[in-house]
Amino acid sequence: MAQLTVETVCPECHTPRPSGAQRCVCNYTFEYGAPSFDQPRRAAGSSRVRLALLGIAGLAAAAAFAFVPSIDAPQGLTLPGLVLALAGPFAVSGAVFDWNWFMNHRKARRFVWLIGRPATRFFYALLGGGLTGAGIRFLVSG
Repeated sequence: MAQLTVETVCPECHTPRPSGAQRCVCNYTFEYGAPSFDQPRRAAGSSRVRLALLGIAGLAAAAAFAFVPSIDAPQGLTLPGLVLALAGPFAVSGAVFDWNWFMNHRKARRFVWLIGRPATRFFYALLGGGLTGAGIRFLVSG
């Protein structure tokens, strides 16, 4: 049976958790009975899901590369292209490997709460693929 941990310190503002509180003063919601990080991850069907997410990211990258217009700027778009080309694979990796720290980030938690974790992984694979394709397009055109 998995060992359950209870958060005693807020990971956002590092203040101690008040006794019996569900929210911190910074509005962070404490997780009751969250599995600790040293527990093994679920592996059922993960290779198919990872392959599907990589395929989605590849299609999004190809579509973004094809449909983002080539811009001939005097200074070029090297820096924005480089930032996008590095941020894209980061988002794809977070979706493919289902990193807890990535999906538990305060901005990703909103999507997890609204549409669920599998759909959030799909969204981040699509977003990361698009960012990668656009970044490569900017690097090639700049």
